[in-house]
Amino acid sequence: MPVIKFIEFDGTTHEVDADEGMSVMEVAMKYDVPGIDADCGGGAVCGTCHCFVEETAGSLPTIDPQEESMLGLRPDRESNSRLSCQLQVSNSTGDMTVKVGACPPLAAEHRERRHHPVLCHPPRIRGTHQ
Repeated sequence: MPVIKFIEFDGTTHEVDADEGMSVMEVAMKYDVPGIDADCGGGAVCGTCHCFVEETAGSLPTIDPQEESMLGLRPDRESNSRLSCQLQVSNSTGDMTVKVGACPPLAAEHRERRHHPVLCHPPRIRGTHQ
């Protein structure tokens, strides 16, 4: 059974056993790991499950066009960025270390105000100076 080490924005770690066939997002939700909101439930259409794969014992699947499209909207995208809903746990991926929650201080504010989920900063409204 693969082990996923989740690292929160503040450095807090969670090492959990991951069931094969589950996505990294589902594993995070199962163990109440903060930092992955998963607003769309795993459809790869919101970007709120964005994570950074720091290390993996095996190989990851290639990024498909839908995932690429959503990652392209992330202002915090890095070379190791992935949508955790698109990463299936398997023996071939092996153990993983994943950083989650790139901009947590704003996450609750975004949900509350219903801002576009992939943005780390609230949009400016024309005619205002915020």
